[in-house]
Amino acid sequence: MPRLLVPLLLLAACAGPAPASGVRDQDGPSPSPPGGAAAPSLDDLPRDVHRAANRARQSEGLGEVAWRDDLAAVARAHSQDMATRDFFDHVNPDGASPDHRAVAAGIECVIELAQNRRRLGVSENLFMTSRYDHYVETTRGGQTERTYAWYPIAEIAHRTVQSWLDSPGHRRNLLEPTARAEGIGVAVSADDRVFVTQVLC
Repeated sequence: MPRLLVPLLLLAACAGPAPASGVRDQDGPSPSPPGGAAAPSLDDLPRDVHRAANRARQSEGLGEVAWRDDLAAVARAHSQDMATRDFFDHVNPDGASPDHRAVAAGIECVIELAQNRRRLGVSENLFMTSRYDHYVETTRGGQTERTYAWYPIAEIAHRTVQSWLDSPGHRRNLLEPTARAEGIGVAVSADDRVFVTQVLC
């Protein structure tokens, strides 16, 4: 009898001192064994998310944010840290926040506002899902085989940005009018969870 498994979805948003928030599906992905059709490469996912984020900003009458390699490096390192150390939060197990990570990388985010005011610090959105929509497990002759329905890159990018738009804290960060630049970082865990970090300045 085939068995169908559905993946996990998680969100978290942080702007300055705001606390992390999360949304979790009730079902989570199971570790994927070797074999079966190969998963598509996610090399282009950061740029696809960047383009989708700018489309969302344009649709709200906001200017695009520029891609910055230094912000992307910070985002990528945090995604990799979450994938490797199995956590999902803005503050890592060592106590480092988004601003701590940015400052450690030599990034100072200062946005000049009206009336001699400034906005200090980066904002961060997180998203985590499975690399696949589901898999079907079939047993024939004592051998179990899994067939995966891998998400296309465009679908993961769309789900990432749409999930941010559907959540007030993430939406606020994504559509922050004073934001000028961003970096997107992606990492995949051993059990096919995809971690996406967006760092905005």
